[in-house]
Parts: sequence; C-alpha cells; structure tokens
Amino acid sequence: MRRLGVLLSAAGLVLSVLPVAPVVVGAQAAVTLEFVDPSGNAVTSVGEDISTKALRLKASVASAPSSDLRVNISALTGTATEGALRNERALEPWRTPLYVCPSGDYCVQDDPFSLTIRRNSTSVTSGNFTLWLRSDRITEAHETIVVSGTASGYTVNSDTMTITDQDRAIKVNLSFDAMPERGVGESLNHNRGYIYRPTPTAVVGGVTNNVFTASTSSTYSS
Repeated sequence: MRRLGVLLSAAGLVLSVLPVAPVVVGAQAAVTLEFVDPSGNAVTSVGEDISTKALRLKASVASAPSSDLRVNISALTGTATEGALRNERALEPWRTPLYVCPSGDYCVQDDPFSLTIRRNSTSVTSGNFTLWLRSDRITEAHETIVVSGTASGYTVNSDTMTITDQDRAIKVNLSFDAMPERGVGESLNHNRGYIYRPTPTAVVGGVTNNVFTASTSSTYSS
C-alpha cells in the first residue's frame, strides 16, 4: 500500500500531496556463497578419485552495497571430515613442496578467510585454492562440504558441494569342486605347509583369484 505525505507551506496551506515509499521492517539483504571453478562455473560435486581440484569461492549480492562489504568465511563443515595438509619437504625449504593429505576425507590449500565485495559491485570471486581428495577404497555414502560465513547487516547463504564415492561393491559367486573331507578347513592352515586342491576361486574383472573361505558365496569389494 502506498502512503501519502502532505507538503505544507509556511502559512500552513496544503501545496501538494506526495507519495512516500513504504518502510519494510525486518527485511535483511543476503550474501550468497558459491563454489566455482577457475572459469566461473558452479561446482556442485567432485569425484573422490580425482586427487585434486582447483576451486574458487564466489560471494554475490542482489543489490550493490554503498560501501565495501566484508564477508568472513567460516571453517568448512559438512559430513566429510577435513584433514590437515602436510608438506613432506618442510625441513627442506630449498626444494619444491611435496604436499600430502594424510587424514580425513579432504584437505584444503590456500582457501580464503574473507572476501570483500566493493562498493557499487554485486560480486567478488577469490583466487584459486586447491581441494585435495583422499580415495579410501571404502564403499560408503556420498559426503558433503559446506561453506558458510558472516557479514555485518547481511544474512549469508551457504553452499554445499558433494564428494561422490566412486568405490562399489561387487557380488561374487563362488563355486566348489569336490574336495576331501576337512579339505576346506585344512586349506586355511598355511602353517602346515600344504593346501588341498582345488581351492575355491572367483573371477573379478577378468582375473582369477584364490579365495580361502568355507562359504559358498561372498562379497568382494574393489
């Protein structure tokens, strides 16, 4: 609903009726964070087996601020666990660093702590940072990395990136030929120095593998 303002002269006479913009109470502008690649394309997921991924972080607003807007980036969260990146050549500073991600699901190198949207601009994008991914060879659910932040006078919308698990379980059916009584049990005792033949075998990916088990079915994970 538009409100009307009354303009009075010094003598108290009504000169004109002017429209007044409505006052919105409780509304707050928002900053939106987004994972992007070096070309500016949104990144919503990465494969666990890719090892490293170059990323950037973008912050944007619908309307340009009248003064510089600083966005503080919080520690990454999500269902994936962040590890600590380590330089294996830390004691040899004259050599090219050799980084490894020894723990967790991923590590991050050179990620930004803050971004500043300049006055009269609507977005800013960080420089490149590197996401190091650890392939654990374990079949598991996909995991997430969530980036969030804070900005004075603004709400900050977070962004989520999914780490897709590329390991899969393979069902293997085992077949047994006739073998002597106690054959399977004794085949498990390597210390006796002998194994009854034939032993159960499984073909996975075109390769025949000996499988020492008393079960007629098993699951082989690769």
